[in-house]
Amino acid sequence: MRWSGKASAALGVGAAIIACTTLVHSAGAATAEVVVMQRNVMFSQSNVTLHVGDSIRFTNDDTVPHNISVRSQDVDDTEDLGIQEPHKSMVYRFKTPGVFFVVCSIHPKMNLRVVVR
Repeated sequence: MRWSGKASAALGVGAAIIACTTLVHSAGAATAEVVVMQRNVMFSQSNVTLHVGDSIRFTNDDTVPHNISVRSQDVDDTEDLGIQEPHKSMVYRFKTPGVFFVVCSIHPKMNLRVVVR
């Protein structure tokens, strides 16, 4: 079967989306990395469910800097990952179960709820 240029481009995009969740094997256990894009001063998702040890790669595909802060619902604990310049990524690994809220302290309307099982 011969693919048109548009179909080939669409397949390439689909492959890139599938690649956003990566399995990493460490000490015999598989963990996942989910990619959450920051675009138009919004997170690409509003809710994510993970397992303990999984991580989120935050990719700033925006024209402005962002600041990632992760807050636990159960503990009065916030981890500030710092300023993230446009076109940069940062990874946060969730080490304990619970409900977490990720916000951009520069753009408070950017919210992501993460459930870790």
